Amino acid sequence: MTSSVISDNFETSTGAIPTLGGDSVETRLCRAWVNFNGTGTVAIRASYNVSSITDNSTGSYTVNFTTAMADVNYCATLSYTNEVNVQHAIGFLSTLNAGFVQVEHFDAANSAHAADKAVVNIAIFR
Repeated sequence: MTSSVISDNFETSTGAIPTLGGDSVETRLCRAWVNFNGTGTVAIRASYNVSSITDNSTGSYTVNFTTAMADVNYCATLSYTNEVNVQHAIGFLSTLNAGFVQVEHFDAANSAHAADKAVVNIAIFR
């Protein structure tokens, strides 16, 4: 037997945001995510609450949020692919802003050498 709950709004009977284990449901949800091509012409493949990607320079991208975060106290996660016959890269979050997050990638063998990545994934939780 399967069941479905279909609703356009998820709130308590008093109109408040429901809680799970004492935390607001809202604080447990992914607030923004993106999968994008970071080589050549940077392009979003799929996303939620991401308006655009800015290609700042080799290995440097800014992910712009459609709706800004409440503040910079969010958790941003980053992952990317390592292409065949391409040096491994190290990625890090260089700037957290309520309206965007900036990420950088560098060649693991030479940290002064920036590196574009074919698939970049970022998820924001708050």
